[in-house]
Amino acid sequence: ERARRARGAAGGADGRLAVGEARAQSEWLFGARTDAGPRGAARTWQGATALASYSLALGADVAIEPALMAEWLDADREEKVGARFVWTGAIDIDFGESVRLLLELERTEVEARTPRLDDAAIEDIDATAAIGQLQLRL
Repeated sequence: ERARRARGAAGGADGRLAVGEARAQSEWLFGARTDAGPRGAARTWQGATALASYSLALGADVAIEPALMAEWLDADREEKVGARFVWTGAIDIDFGESVRLLLELERTEVEARTPRLDDAAIEDIDATAAIGQLQLRL
């Protein structure tokens, strides 16, 4: 079945700051939802993110970059349900120019009675994920 889409609009603002090897950025977005089928009665949304990281060289060929990120999404501004919070901690470990190891731990928390984003008939649940990636430049 083809997904139905509604007309929508979005706006937002963001900011970035870098001092030496430290970086921070934030973003705020808002808009009208376009997913006409699975959204239920939800019409508008808003969200915000904040990210901080620091790069540190551990020698000639090894560098690490730990990062923390917080995300908030209210997928249904008209109701008192719909908010999701995602807390992420990650570290990149670069071994020279060709190998990177990414380790990430992510916690998602949803308000009680919050519907899933892809199916408003099903309630969403809290979740924790551990992610590891090995990236190779060929």
